[in-house]
Amino acid sequence: MTSRRVGAIMFLVVAGLGGCRVSKPPATVPSAQGASQLAPILSTRDVPFRVINLTSNGNLLWICGSNESIAVSHDNGTHWEVKHVKTASERTLLEIDFASENFGYTTGTGGLLLTTTDGGETWIDHNFTDQTIAQASFSDENHGVVRAADSVLFTVDGELHWASVSEGQNAEIMHHFRHVFSVVALDDSRMGVMLKEGGAQYFSQAFLFTQDSGKSWIASSIPNVTLYSFLRREGLYWAVGTEVIHKDQPGGGYAVPVALYSSDGESWKHSNADLSACQLRMCTVCNTQGCLYANGGIARFFSGTTTLFEFPPNKELTTRWASTGSAFCFVHSGKVECTALKSAQTPNPSDFPVPPVVVP
Repeated sequence: MTSRRVGAIMFLVVAGLGGCRVSKPPATVPSAQGASQLAPILSTRDVPFRVINLTSNGNLLWICGSNESIAVSHDNGTHWEVKHVKTASERTLLEIDFASENFGYTTGTGGLLLTTTDGGETWIDHNFTDQTIAQASFSDENHGVVRAADSVLFTVDGELHWASVSEGQNAEIMHHFRHVFSVVALDDSRMGVMLKEGGAQYFSQAFLFTQDSGKSWIASSIPNVTLYSFLRREGLYWAVGTEVIHKDQPGGGYAVPVALYSSDGESWKHSNADLSACQLRMCTVCNTQGCLYANGGIARFFSGTTTLFEFPPNKELTTRWASTGSAFCFVHSGKVECTALKSAQTPNPSDFPVPPVVVP
């Protein structure tokens, strides 16, 4: 499939670097889960800072933003408790995530990197660069990979030392695939980077993986796919997008939804979870809580079975979203908006589009 030269995002699949082995596990049966009710829409305008991003950790929702601010909600976004703020600081937190119930991290402008080991009660500032850190992934306190303004760096000793992924044999690959789309740290030895030729999700991609704590990085490719999301879930790499099939038939092939997983970045397997909901508009915006298959619908299939959830479509929807078992929240114009998330038996189509993913 030819890449559409639209927007600017980055993934990493190198066509000439050798394909990966792809196999299929046994099929699974879709199921549904119940979800409690919330108010139809709740716009949380009482947050005392400009919100930039959000995540969920279990039933907790976390937001970050201006003045190095971090806040948590225990009630699906109805109320927020500020856990960290520096009112005199001009630095802004751009991303927040948790690797476990207790360990979390957040990054931002001016080299901001904050971590917590007590579930977000306290946050420790780590100063190792003055560059903006747009993306980060940590598997624990000691092992992580970040995308700074002009480099991709990783650490294996608790941020005491950092090394560049692009050193040596990787420099040429990263020069061609110039846009870092996503970084993932699985554990103390496995990390991955997905790059894109252009700055939007529609471009071709290439991967770099390490299985030895960064001593060596190996380029890897997956044939016939355009990938929109690259993330970790339960100790595995996951890549979600489209795959071109039946290329040898008259008239050429066509694209279908695809979800792939791997433990090492070399051998990939197809998920046999039901991806039929993704056929509406494809599953283009994913995080660990699932994928947006439409503006108004989430498909969760990383566990092997597929469950569908729906929320009221919103023309202001952005790619910065998070969910709990009963709430869906997204960031828009400096605030976070939350609404009810309910289980669904069938896909929930919408006239409003799902926003495209672009490079942070």
